[in-house]
Amino acid sequence: MHAGYEDVDLTLETSVPGVFAIGDVRSGSTKRVAAAVGEGAAVVGQIHGVLRERQRLAGGLR
Repeated sequence: MHAGYEDVDLTLETSVPGVFAIGDVRSGSTKRVAAAVGEGAAVVGQIHGVLRERQRLAGGLR
């Protein structure tokens, strides 16, 4: 964490697996609404992929 902001990797994931940070709370934010909306959309895709993989590993997908 930098001065109250969360550090994230290229997928916007924090150091806690499965926890993402977007918009004004992440380190390096541009403080623009449009950027935060785009980051939110990207994170939704990341979370969807993680959940599908967990479901596949649990035998829920064929």
